[in-house]
Amino acid sequence: MEKNKPAEVKYIKLGQCGEWEAECIESGFIKFGYHETPHELCLSEKWDEVREVWKISGMVMKEPLPKMPIR
Repeated sequence: MEKNKPAEVKYIKLGQCGEWEAECIESGFIKFGYHETPHELCLSEKWDEVREVWKISGMVMKEPLPKMPIR
């Protein structure tokens, strides 16, 4: 697997009170705890619909969702 070389890094909370931190760092994978978010919307890059799901479920976003590549 090719290693990522990001130009910048931002903070991601890895679980409640960092409960996923060690596992994510060790495995190299990021866990997201958005159980209310339909996976199909993410796969089809329907970010406006994802944002609506988050609004309805009470999640607050400070920035618009970036365009996320699918691998």
